[in-house]
Amino acid sequence: MRMLLDTVRSIRKGPLQLDGVHVVLFFDGLGGKPGVTNTMTERYASKMARVLLALNRTVSVLIAETWLHQANGMRCVLEHVTPPTRLLFAIQDDTVLGGGPIERGTLFSRLLTDPTVEYVKFTCHRDCTDPRTHRMHSWLRPCTVHPLTPLLHRTTRWADRPHLATREHYEARLFAGLPRAAKVTPEQWLDQRARLKGANWPLWTFGRRGEMEHDLHWPVLVEGRLVSKEFLTRQVDALNGSEGYAHSYLIHAYRGPTQDVKIRQIERQEFRAHNPLAWAAEDGLSAEELGETKGSKGTPARAPSRTPKGGMLTKRRPK
Repeated sequence: MRMLLDTVRSIRKGPLQLDGVHVVLFFDGLGGKPGVTNTMTERYASKMARVLLALNRTVSVLIAETWLHQANGMRCVLEHVTPPTRLLFAIQDDTVLGGGPIERGTLFSRLLTDPTVEYVKFTCHRDCTDPRTHRMHSWLRPCTVHPLTPLLHRTTRWADRPHLATREHYEARLFAGLPRAAKVTPEQWLDQRARLKGANWPLWTFGRRGEMEHDLHWPVLVEGRLVSKEFLTRQVDALNGSEGYAHSYLIHAYRGPTQDVKIRQIERQEFRAHNPLAWAAEDGLSAEELGETKGSKGTPARAPSRTPKGGMLTKRRPK
């Protein structure tokens, strides 16, 4: 639930500053979805109830009775939102919008008046090119700059990551050919079509080169700054040269609810398979160990290094 609330907060107070927009939360239905148990249904209902209570009628909520999946879920939202909106901002509850300021005026103007701009996504990368390999990220190619603004760079990839798009873009490219029974994400339906030879869809990535990071995917605090799990992955790969995958919830600093990670922990690869707060009882952590206590020479105190039941804690120094 906390991640979802952070997502909503980032829409309103984040770099896009969309405080006055109509926010709609869509909860997909479970009816007809394979593998759903009574326990899952009860937990899902509890989550929705807690979210509604926390947001206290500050957003609109749509709850489907049957399983629609993301693409038809988006169609459901647009069919119910009144009055119809010319632009939509789509974001999932596994991320927050962050990074530096976003020049809304230029962005909205391009989307509303420029026929070559229908879709603008926000990326988790700082630049189109990986600084270590000097290769271009596949999801950002070809990264040619828009002729009228340095804020937009061409891409041939359609992603479900946070994005702004025109309503017409969704209507013509997604909903026009999408069966209402289809259980797919927009990305599954659109990405391969966008990459067909000669497609030349009006798709763009936002940001000046070197300042493009706005999608904080599974964000975690590192040295007091929110970063995405991709940032952590790059840090780990740079240390051991492997294809290590450092999901944000694998790294924690044992410092209470803020869980501010230190670069030193990443360097030592102190990975843990569960949030330490969730294992407080099993680990026998005291209130002091879970709080903002200080160790010697001002360094944060950490919980004892023990393996939690069902989890894993490893400490490997890079080669």
